[in-house]
Amino acid sequence: MFNVMSKAASPHFSPSVELNTIWIVEADETYNIEKTANTPTNPYVAIRTTEGNGVITIKDIGDLSLTQNSLVIFNYSEVKKYYCEGSKWCFFWFEFNADPIMLPKLNNVHTIEIEKKEISLFHECFDALGSPTPFSARKASCKFSTILVSWISSLSIKENTHSISIEKVLKYITQHPSSNISISKLSKIAEMSERLFRDVIKEYTQKSPKKYIEDIRLNAAKELIINTNMQIKTIALSLGFSNQYYFSRVFSKVFGLSPRNFRNDFLSKLK
Repeated sequence: MFNVMSKAASPHFSPSVELNTIWIVEADETYNIEKTANTPTNPYVAIRTTEGNGVITIKDIGDLSLTQNSLVIFNYSEVKKYYCEGSKWCFFWFEFNADPIMLPKLNNVHTIEIEKKEISLFHECFDALGSPTPFSARKASCKFSTILVSWISSLSIKENTHSISIEKVLKYITQHPSSNISISKLSKIAEMSERLFRDVIKEYTQKSPKKYIEDIRLNAAKELIINTNMQIKTIALSLGFSNQYYFSRVFSKVFGLSPRNFRNDFLSKLK
């Protein structure tokens, strides 16, 4: 495992961003960090993965999987641990303070293609932050502000580009909950490759395609249980569940009651 750190020698301030620390990390399978009571000077951390795979565990969120080209920004106080998943995880770690309005949505794993000029800016920030010359730390903060703006701009363009396609897919799923919906079919509707579609819909909904489809079907099932006299088995099969027993298990997990007990509980409240 190889770590390099650049740290400001004295307090500094930029009108919008205060960059305090940069780590350049080349981690191997031994890299497994359990968070201690200590926290960085600044509350926010941005991780930009350049190669390999890592996982960061956020309180009340769970595990976030980071791969090449991923970006995630989070509040360090909410981190439980982070570790390399596989043989390698190479990333830049930025500790900073900023007006929250400047930041992309926290705890979301975004995918933005890394360009050479972005890596060059990272290293310019690193060198400036570690330099003892006057105003060098402020220079680093200004450069990092430029990086943040670039990230926000890229995410905005990507969101505008993908939102229409994803909304079309989500509308199709909602209107066809009982259909045999495959990832291949949905990616064609979105006019994306299957890999890109999986990444985009997960970023858009915070769920895998399979989980999103299952949740749509479960909500449709709930409405049928409440508003019709259909048998539970008929509801399950009509919505594409493989069998009644699997349906009952996932329904109970989400709503806290079996389908039959959910219906009985609803009817008892009407009396």
